[in-house]
Amino acid sequence: IHEIDAAGARRETTLGNGMLQHAVAAGTWFGATVAGDFALVSCAVAPGFDFADFELPSRAELLAEHPNKYEFIVRLSR
Repeated sequence: IHEIDAAGARRETTLGNGMLQHAVAAGTWFGATVAGDFALVSCAVAPGFDFADFELPSRAELLAEHPNKYEFIVRLSR
């Protein structure tokens, strides 16, 4: 799981070998990559999900907000 928090800090968390879930804080952009051949993925939100609160930025928006994360953003976005 790859994250950029509201302050612009980048964090990576590897799942597997007993660690099967990870919580991403509100206000954090996140994406994921697969280290092996395949993965089963699920995403749950709490306390609840409302499309009115959902944001999916474009690559250009993310790069404008975090220009120093260029390679990371390009690798995980379209």
